[in-house]
Amino acid sequence: MQVEKFLRNGDSLEVNVGAIKTPEELHHLLFDAFQFPEYYGNNWDAFDQCLQEIDVPGIIQIDNFKVLNSCLPQEAEFLSRCLEDFNEYHEPKIVIRIR
Repeated sequence: MQVEKFLRNGDSLEVNVGAIKTPEELHHLLFDAFQFPEYYGNNWDAFDQCLQEIDVPGIIQIDNFKVLNSCLPQEAEFLSRCLEDFNEYHEPKIVIRIR
């Protein structure tokens, strides 16, 4: 049985990062899950920029974050920080769940 990597349902997005082993895999997953434009640069500056340019779901849930953090702690920190920073300035506020 294959675990879904992400699920969009209405105004929510669930992203399962538990199987990610490399930064490249993480950025490919984020590209697909957030439906970023083709010019997405697969780095954290591009992630931050593209969040500003898309319609962001009202609820973003990152599942298996602890697994990502144990495998790729720096990438996990960047992901968490980028989402929190985005939400600090975004109106209306979105719900971010990191599990």
